[in-house]
Amino acid sequence: MNPSTETCSQRPCADSARDSPRPAFAAVAALLTVIGDLLGSPHNLGQSVDSGEFSTRQDVLNTQKMEESSMSQNKSNKIRLLGFLCSPVGLLRLSSLLFVGLMIGHISAYPWTSIHVLQDTQLVDSMKSVAFEFMGERSTYWNLYLGWGILVGVLLLTLAIILWFLSDLTHLAPRSTGIISGVISASSLVGAYISFRFFYIPPFLFDVAICVILLTAAVQLLRSKHLP
Repeated sequence: MNPSTETCSQRPCADSARDSPRPAFAAVAALLTVIGDLLGSPHNLGQSVDSGEFSTRQDVLNTQKMEESSMSQNKSNKIRLLGFLCSPVGLLRLSSLLFVGLMIGHISAYPWTSIHVLQDTQLVDSMKSVAFEFMGERSTYWNLYLGWGILVGVLLLTLAIILWFLSDLTHLAPRSTGIISGVISASSLVGAYISFRFFYIPPFLFDVAICVILLTAAVQLLRSKHLP
């Protein structure tokens, strides 16, 4: 056998022996690559953590901004409400509501008598039984007493309605509205004195409050010729 021929025949076997581990290394490298992609590199993990922290801080900042906006809006609403209540329109409507309260308190005492004491019952019976004639009409003291009580309630409600709608005229005729407010304020002062002298403390307090509120509105209206 020729040595050269034998050597040549053995070379392909040696080359194939050297090349055989390459597919195994390639498979291991591909597997490691896949595992690395699944697990993620430390750099990608750091980026995800940083993005999560940034998102949390952004949410906190957004929440703080919403709270500050809500607080500022509530504060501005309170300032607007206070400004409206101190304006002539708000003062007139507030006095109107007080007149409604005064009317409710007056009507709730109907028929303005007490039946818990025998003398009171006898007095009511005598008012109903004693009759008199005035201007050709025959009536009793009870009819006058009861009718006048109902009339006072109607007048109080009428004043409340007038003041409520009068507040809409403050921009058109501030001087006239101020004069009317001053007149009703003066009548409320008289009503406060009568309530303190002949009646009770609750209507006295209502009349004093109405007098002060309407006087304030009258001063504001008479000082300014035009309201914005």
